[in-house]
Amino acid sequence: MSANASAIPRNEDQRSEDRFLLSISKYPAAITLESVGTLSGYLVDLSASGLSLVVGIREIPMHAADVDVRTGGHRFSGRIIRASAFGERLTIGIEAPVPAELLADARAMGGAIRFSGKTVAVVGKLNMPAAIQAMRLMHRPEVTQLDLGECTDMEMAGAGFVLLMVERDKRIVRISSVLRQLMHDAGLGLERDGRHHEDQEPGRARMAMAVAGT
Repeated sequence: MSANASAIPRNEDQRSEDRFLLSISKYPAAITLESVGTLSGYLVDLSASGLSLVVGIREIPMHAADVDVRTGGHRFSGRIIRASAFGERLTIGIEAPVPAELLADARAMGGAIRFSGKTVAVVGKLNMPAAIQAMRLMHRPEVTQLDLGECTDMEMAGAGFVLLMVERDKRIVRISSVLRQLMHDAGLGLERDGRHHEDQEPGRARMAMAVAGT
């Protein structure tokens, strides 16, 4: 299979459900291909209809489409739908019925982004990958609102992203009680209208934004 293009047609449904973005190198996975053997790597994202993982090779044979997947104590079958190379690594997209238990774990491990009209919503854990994708969308001039009502956890990078959006006058339409408490405990509390406290130490907010890579 070409490293730069998928030789197998993609499913045009394009994953209509939530796709949880995972911090790379944290969640090991392995796939077994009949003509190649077993390749070990790390999950990049996970949804009900499939997953992506990174492995340490540059290409795989065009006919190597059907795979067995093992990750998080689960084993299931799938089909490769795309592959793209970056340096010495290959990102492989696999279409597969992901077990419900694994998908539930993904919600705790990573964050999914929903985008509709002028609103970007983050579901699950606001980690670095979710913050980066959300930030790209929030840069669009027509996007003015951030919905954090379904956030269940947050990394420091996520806190930096939230405060940056506040400084850029993006409106937070919802924020979960869990997320509000996490930001309060970190000294980065938000008022009910989505602003951070005026008496907050300026350096704290700046530091959090720097962690988010902005």
